[in-house]
Amino acid sequence: DDPLGVPKMIARHKNEMSFTAYGAPFFTYKYKRTGLAEKDAETLLGLAEMLLAEMEEDMTVRKREERKPAEDEGREEQRDG
Repeated sequence: DDPLGVPKMIARHKNEMSFTAYGAPFFTYKYKRTGLAEKDAETLLGLAEMLLAEMEEDMTVRKREERKPAEDEGREEQRDG
């Protein structure tokens, strides 16, 4: 299991996104250019905001999942003790 959720993110954006792990790791996102600089800038900003929101959500879910086993152990200890 990848702790950063990279495969999940790549799978979600199949043909548009790739990940390079060597050197300084980075994502590459492919989008359709319109040829109008203002529209392309707007598109890129929207895509960046969407990707960051998805990454934030994935991290929040992952943190919740990591906490859950620890919380469950605490409940079991309270019942036993």
